[in-house]
Amino acid sequence: MDNQIQLRLIERLNERLMSYLSVIWACFTCVILSLFLLRSVEVGWGYDEFIYLFLIVLLGVFLSVRSRLSNHFTVHLLFTLNLIAGIWGVLNYGTQAVAVFYLLLSVIIAALFYKKRVIIAAAVGVVLIFIFAGIKFTTVPQADGLNEVNTHWHWIIYTSGVIFFILMATSTLYIFRQEMESVLGRLNEQYDKLSQVAGYDELTGLATFRLMRKQWQQACLRAQRHQRKAAIMFVDLDNFKSVNDYFGHDAGDHCLRVIAKRTTGLLRGNDMVARIGGDEFLVILEDIDHIEDVKELSTKLIDKLSQSISFNDHHFSVGCSIGIALYPEHGVDVDTLRNLADKAMYCAKDNGKNQFAIFST
Repeated sequence: MDNQIQLRLIERLNERLMSYLSVIWACFTCVILSLFLLRSVEVGWGYDEFIYLFLIVLLGVFLSVRSRLSNHFTVHLLFTLNLIAGIWGVLNYGTQAVAVFYLLLSVIIAALFYKKRVIIAAAVGVVLIFIFAGIKFTTVPQADGLNEVNTHWHWIIYTSGVIFFILMATSTLYIFRQEMESVLGRLNEQYDKLSQVAGYDELTGLATFRLMRKQWQQACLRAQRHQRKAAIMFVDLDNFKSVNDYFGHDAGDHCLRVIAKRTTGLLRGNDMVARIGGDEFLVILEDIDHIEDVKELSTKLIDKLSQSISFNDHHFSVGCSIGIALYPEHGVDVDTLRNLADKAMYCAKDNGKNQFAIFST
């Protein structure tokens, strides 16, 4: 899993969280605004009631197009609307108005979705607005007395509680978000390890056939684009079983690692070698102009792999038989060419081993 996959996981998590917050926020706001409108039937309509009605209509529009909005836009929109609604309500109706909910929700949104400096700025700003509104409504008597905090001590206790809630909520949610990102990071590492196991042979470090299949698709595209040929070589070691029988499996493992290293050392940058079985390897050759290039590399590979191998004061050697299938003469997909190269390899073994053969019909 690369960083893009991790970012997509975080994005999906944010989208799910944003959906829940949007529904909760919209439902709460609709209920509160509806109650204010019902109260307006008794006390009469004024400037505030028209604002409430406009906000309900705005909420309806928002919910109807929510699925078509990007997550980033929704976050910015909710944060801005909550902040504006909270500031307007608190400055006009006091610190015990319902608008306090919107100020707190704007801080919560910042803690969940914004960077640390934005969280601090939002929390400090909300606290300062709250303190300013609290001082205003404890020094200026209100006509209805609904939102007035009667004493300075009462206001101090109330304000301290709100500030404590803001600090606890923002810090807890920020830590929670950091932990979630840390968990995703650890999952990313585990995924990379699993991908490594799935895509590469544990013993030799070579690619597996699964990874080679993907490489072959790219090789075919490049061959078509540049009007070149490609080839698959099926390499099977000769006398490898004798190494395991006489010198042990540790010697056999060492032999496979040496063979893998020698084979890789002969290939060019775009070529690829994979281990597909116990002592079987596949090689992709790209950018081929003439069949003679494949023959030359096959000869070099046979000579290289036939050289002596040392292990724990023992010396032994193995040979190899190679079968070759060409793209596009013999086929297109990797499975077909692998089978044809396998048949050609058995022809090489039948002709005396330690040589190569090109598939022919």
